[in-house]
Amino acid sequence: MKPHNLIGSLIVAALVSTTAFAQGSTPATNASLRGVRAAELGFGFVNPNHSSLNVYATNLGVNVPVSANVDLGAALTYGWVEANSDVDTTDLSVSATVYQDFAQVRAFAAVSLGYAWLPGALDDDWIWGARVGAEFDLGSRFTTVLSAGYDDSFDNGSDGAFDGTVRLNYRATDKLLPYVEVSNIEGGDWGAALGVAYAF
Repeated sequence: MKPHNLIGSLIVAALVSTTAFAQGSTPATNASLRGVRAAELGFGFVNPNHSSLNVYATNLGVNVPVSANVDLGAALTYGWVEANSDVDTTDLSVSATVYQDFAQVRAFAAVSLGYAWLPGALDDDWIWGARVGAEFDLGSRFTTVLSAGYDDSFDNGSDGAFDGTVRLNYRATDKLLPYVEVSNIEGGDWGAALGVAYAF
């Protein structure tokens, strides 16, 4: 796999592992994070098409509602390539999400902007993303999220990719909300992530 494609996969893996706050109403009635002040710890991976190496990422994020139907978020992510300590990235990003409830469905749109510190002679770069989707209440403790997104850097040679993601949120307690998600990524890649959010 070419280094350019590995870095693209690193960026996508990092963003796959942080989609929680772009997909997130009250914490007492469902498992949505939308409109909830919460911190999250997550882990994700991407399997690049035609490669025996996986790309991993772990992240720490926070979501803060700032007004009715608007949340702001921030995330710190570290990503690396399996068995290759010389190919990694550290990303710091911020995001904004707008959402609207329609009965048992919550529609949303989100944008993110961040900076990626890349290894060795590779240039550090600004990164960005956009996502739209809908969240469906499944009783009082579960929600499922269907979304489509695009993530890229501002480098002239595009590392970007579209993805489709399915996510399941579960309200284990009033404070703890574990989740799992699976993504199909443009080019034949696929990824998965799991983690837990703490509402405070």
